[in-house]
This record gives sequence, structure tokens and C-alpha cells, in this order.
Amino acid sequence: MEENQTTQQPPEHPESQAFQRKNILINKKFQIKIILKASIPLLVFFIFVFISGFYGIYYLQKEIQFENTNEMIMTLSKYFGSEYTSQDLFSNMKKYMVLVLLLMFLLTLGYMIYIFVYFSHRIAGPVLRFEKTMDELLHGNLKLQIHLREKDEFKETADHFNRMMESLKSRIKRINQYNKYTRETLKEMIDNSSPENREKFQKLEDLTKGIEESIHEFKF
Repeated sequence: MEENQTTQQPPEHPESQAFQRKNILINKKFQIKIILKASIPLLVFFIFVFISGFYGIYYLQKEIQFENTNEMIMTLSKYFGSEYTSQDLFSNMKKYMVLVLLLMFLLTLGYMIYIFVYFSHRIAGPVLRFEKTMDELLHGNLKLQIHLREKDEFKETADHFNRMMESLKSRIKRINQYNKYTRETLKEMIDNSSPENREKFQKLEDLTKGIEESIHEFKF
């Protein structure tokens, strides 16, 4: 009787599954803040256009009033003249419509340019600061901290980064202290040990020298 052999794959790590999720809002607080900053002024602009359009209709309704067709003709003749034709009416309507749409397009374009410039400045500056700090870290400089303005984006990220650097420096200093204590202990053991064990302790001392040289490559 043949037995079916099935190969079981190891379960994926939960962290890898989390990274595979395609979430739209990865950093909800930051993304919602960006959306609100970009959408609220635009919403205010369209509300202004909406109110202006209603006010314009209300003004025309108040100024141009008639009870029947004859009064309508007399009223329109009063405002536009007796020689005013339907072609002139629709031509002017097209002209004003194009002007209104062009004005709305220019205002919207100006607002979008302002938004892109504003957010690119608030985001590109901190990103550049992070990149320069990372370059310094590659050379072992742990003295640096990232200081951003209150209105800059990623300020909370910069604060987390600074706390991380302080924690890293304190741990490296603690390792350095442990290494110094180990070297001092090894020196005493070398002085008081037999010739057979002295060589082993000297190899351990060489390792502590390598650790000390590696720690001295950092600037903190």
C-alpha cells in the first residue's frame, strides 16, 4: 500500500504577511492630515463658487422681473436694446461661460501649484535632512540629531530617530565599558596564569582590542 507523501511548507512569518498587505492608509495620522490640508481649501473654494452662483441668480431674479411674455420682451429690450437677437444672446452666453470656466481653471491650477509647492517644501526639506544624516551615520558619526520646524512633516519621525540615536549611543558606551573591564580582567589573568593558558588569554585580549578599535570608529 502506497502512502501519499505531502510536503508541508513552513508557515510564513507574521511580519512578512503584514508587509504583503496592500493597505491604502499605511500611516493614517499623516495621510489624513495631508488629505485634510489639501481638500479643505479646495472645498472652501467650491463653496465660494457655489454661493457666488446662487447670489448671481438671486441678483438677476431681483433685477429682471416680468409677469408675461410682453413684459419679458420690454424688460430684455430695456437691458439689451431692441436690436438684440437670439444669436447675440447665445454668443454672449458662450463667451461668459468660457470666461467663467477659464477663471475656475486658472484658480484651480493656481491652487494645485500652491499645494504641490507647499507640500513638496514641507516634505522635501525633511527628507533631505534625513538623507544627509544617514550619510553621516555611514561614516560613524552618532553625534547628529535631526531638528525640524514645528510645521514640517515627519517631525514625529525625527523625534523617534533622535531617541533611537540616544539609545544606540548609550548601548555602545555600555559595550565599551564592558569591553574595558574585560581587558583589565584579562591582563590580570595573563599576569597570573601559567604559560599554557597565557596564549589563550592573549588571543582573547586581541579580540577585546579589535572591539575597542571598532567602537572608536564611532563618534559619540
